[in-house]
Amino acid sequence: MLFAIIATDHPDRLQQRLAFRSEHRARLDALQAEGRLLTAQLVDLSGSPVDLQAQQGRPMVLNLWATWCPPCRREMPMMVDVAQAQDEVDIVFANQGETTESIGVFLEQSGLPPTGILRDPNSALMQ
Repeated sequence: MLFAIIATDHPDRLQQRLAFRSEHRARLDALQAEGRLLTAQLVDLSGSPVDLQAQQGRPMVLNLWATWCPPCRREMPMMVDVAQAQDEVDIVFANQGETTESIGVFLEQSGLPPTGILRDPNSALMQ
């Protein structure tokens, strides 16, 4: 998981951000202890299963998206650029419930590569 703390001139805001980070770290730890963190069955665009747990110990950003989502469509080119520029953080794009064909059409029309694109066929990550 990737957590960013942005330095600020306002000590109160920094304290709020640290508390927010601590709260989310505790929530993630609880989910992982319960075995609920990243248990969704993801597949790549060829249909092969992908185990995100195998990448433990390496920071990862998991971006949920769909072709029918206007904010997702707007942010994908920027997010793909960021993903390609990162060597220290894995950025994975998990499409929510759409077919390989519809994803492929979107990627082609947008001029985006399929690198890092996964499918969450049952939209399990959104539940």
